[in-house]
Amino acid sequence: MWRKALVLGLVVCVVASGVTVAQVGSTTYMQGYRDGREAGQNDTPIFNVVWGWLFGIFDLAVVAFSGADVPAERLMFLEGKSEDYKLGYVEGYKKGRTSRRFTYSAVGWALWVGTVILLSGY
Repeated sequence: MWRKALVLGLVVCVVASGVTVAQVGSTTYMQGYRDGREAGQNDTPIFNVVWGWLFGIFDLAVVAFSGADVPAERLMFLEGKSEDYKLGYVEGYKKGRTSRRFTYSAVGWALWVGTVILLSGY
C-alpha cells in the first residue's frame, strides 16, 4: 500500500513540474519561466513540512490538485515586461511554488511515516 502511494506521489510530482513542448520556442518566455519558477520556489515557506507531517497523503493530494496564485508584489515586478515574459513568469511561478510545496509536504509525510515506524518497534 505504501509503495502505491509513494509511486503515485512521484508521478504527480513529475507531471506537475513539466513544461509543454509549445512553450519551449520563445527565449523570452523561457527566461520568464525560469525567473518565475525560481521566485515561486523561494516564496514557498518551509512550514509546509508541518502540514505534510500532520495530514500526510491528504496534504499531498491538496497540493497536487490546488493551484498557486502569484502575489500582487510579484505581479508589480512584471510591469514593463513583454507579454511572453509575463506569461512565462506566471506559469513558472505557479509550477515552482507547487513543486516546492509538494516537496515540503512529501518530506513532512516521510517524517510522519518514519515516526510511525520508529514508534511501532520495527
